[in-house]
Amino acid sequence: MMPTGECRKTGLVFRMKRQVLIVGAGPAGMAAALSAAEAGADVALLERRPKPGKKLLATGNGRCNLAHRGEPVYFGDPAFAGSVMAQVSPDVLSRRFADWGLPLYTDPEGRVYPATQQASTVLSVLTARLRAAGVKLETGTDAAEAAYLQDRYIIVTADGRRYAGDRLVLA
Repeated sequence: MMPTGECRKTGLVFRMKRQVLIVGAGPAGMAAALSAAEAGADVALLERRPKPGKKLLATGNGRCNLAHRGEPVYFGDPAFAGSVMAQVSPDVLSRRFADWGLPLYTDPEGRVYPATQQASTVLSVLTARLRAAGVKLETGTDAAEAAYLQDRYIIVTADGRRYAGDRLVLA
């Protein structure tokens, strides 16, 4: 739900878009930015590196293992892995990427990859979706400080720039 306000002079009620700040333009940050933008928020995605998604390019030996079908394979708490996997199933992920023009396939071991078998394709699709959704991507932006002041989250970068938002996601 968007916050509302009222103009004191005219008495008109208006809606303001929620402003969301996301620090980190890896896969989680990009997914959060897309979700927030699709829900109607103004989104600023801040990344300290010169380009988003650097670690995404290394996943699955450069083929980008997006999900796994079958029992979760996780070297830690299996209940945790199961709860995360239940949030976005491989079927939901496959439909979403197919809608964006990138079909996925599942190898015999249950690993889900883009049909191109190239992580760079996934990154290209995600960055195109971010642009289409109106996400403001700020690369080379090193978030040095975060604060919550007067109902706003404030990010101060290493070079002194300030960003403010109603919500903050650290990804």
